[in-house]
Amino acid sequence: NKVLELDADNAEARRLLSRARINYAQQQALALVEQYVQAVNTKNLVAFYERACSPQLFNSMKKRTELSMRSFESFQSTASDTGLQFKGTNKAEISFSHIIKVTTKDGIQQDVFEGTILWEITRQGETWKITKIIPTPKGKK
Repeated sequence: NKVLELDADNAEARRLLSRARINYAQQQALALVEQYVQAVNTKNLVAFYERACSPQLFNSMKKRTELSMRSFESFQSTASDTGLQFKGTNKAEISFSHIIKVTTKDGIQQDVFEGTILWEITRQGETWKITKIIPTPKGKK
């Protein structure tokens, strides 16, 4: 960043800064998915969404998420194959394979979701916020 302040046309500095930003964004994406899985497993999904989503998305999901968290005794969630694709400087998509299993209040285990999750994210300052969530159950395209 300092080099670019001194020499705005320094192509090597611009390339290195771009690569560093991409690497940092990839680390943030992986961390966000890990935080999400932990939030599902500990029934703290509402708090995760409040922190990680845009205010508009959070407000549209809050009541439904609260109801889901109360409806089951426990959750077991896993995520794999996390990918990040940039859609410009301040927009990207995070996708991952996701499985959610629950235990009902009666002690019955059920699979409630298996498929892919796509998050559209937007950079707001130094952080990324989820602006849209698109679940695709296995077997659907």
